[in-house]
Amino acid sequence: MVGFLLNLIVFDCQAARGTISTLTSNTGILLVLVLVLVLVLVLVIDFFSSEFQATKNPFM
Repeated sequence: MVGFLLNLIVFDCQAARGTISTLTSNTGILLVLVLVLVLVLVLVIDFFSSEFQATKNPFM
């Protein structure tokens, strides 16, 4: 996954050598992808932490 993101960043940087609009659109797409990835990670971490707490203390 990290390698995929690094390849995506390199690809965006190579594609953004043209105009400012290309740079802006590629940066926007990359920013959206990063925000979605962070949101998914937060949801997964929250799910597993709540699962861990539920198994740790069954009375909660």
